[in-house]
Formats: sequence, C-alpha cells, structure tokens
Amino acid sequence: MKIDEIKIYPCFAAHEPKPEKMQQKEQYFEETGALQSQIILDSRGNLIDGYTSYLLARAHIAFAQSCLETGNFTFSGSAV
Repeated sequence: MKIDEIKIYPCFAAHEPKPEKMQQKEQYFEETGALQSQIILDSRGNLIDGYTSYLLARAHIAFAQSCLETGNFTFSGSAV
C-alpha cells in the first residue's frame, strides 16, 4: 500500500506527537536507516498504531520526491 493511501483516524490527526518524541524517532532513523516502530494498519488501510513512524516516513518520502523533482541531489563518486 502506498503511504498516501493510508487512512488516519481523527484521533491521531488531532494530537500532534511531542517534538521530543519525533526528534528521538528521527535520530533513530538517521542512525539505523529504519523506523523505530512499525506502521500497523487494519484490513481497510486505517492506521491503528505507529503514527510517529507514519509521519516520519511521509516526511522522508516528501523530501526524496522534492529532491528528484528539482534535481537537488548528487551521488558521491558519481558523474550525476
């Protein structure tokens, strides 16, 4: 399932995670390249757990897409 197809219950969307929690999840992602907790969906594509991981995944996907669209990227040791 594509991340933009995941449905978010209003109870998640109404409560932003604490900045400290997001910072800790971001640091873990930067150090390991993995999300710290799973994104868990029900059979209809509704998020039931892992909201912070979902937000982090969306942010990184949006950043990568922006880089590709603007050409704002380089590859170390590459002619690109």
